[in-house]
Amino acid sequence: MITAVSRENRYKTDIMGESAAITMDMPVASGGSGEGLVPFELLLSGFAACLNITVRMLLDKKGVPYRQVKVTADEDRNKKPGAMIISWQAEIDGDIPEEEKQKYIARAFEKCPVHNALAGNIEFARDN
Repeated sequence: MITAVSRENRYKTDIMGESAAITMDMPVASGGSGEGLVPFELLLSGFAACLNITVRMLLDKKGVPYRQVKVTADEDRNKKPGAMIISWQAEIDGDIPEEEKQKYIARAFEKCPVHNALAGNIEFARDN
């Protein structure tokens, strides 16, 4: 469960999960103080971290050594009204052929739970 609690600053918000906490905010241009991630950055962070972890889990399961996995993600909400396009890139720093790296990345993308949730049909249920 995630809890979001407002702070004294205009839009600064404390986000608490079961094992960690972060601060979110809005940019100065939107009336915030610009001292935290904005909501869409957190959404993209969840996807990028999940894909990164899924790639590493696949590599570990196969016993493939690597030095680092890097995933970047960005969003565009202007191309399709009411929709968002997430563009992403993943890189594996390791001594394996590029073709193999791309296969691991593609498989991880298919298996990534956050990708599957975002690409699926998400419903919201308000708890009262």
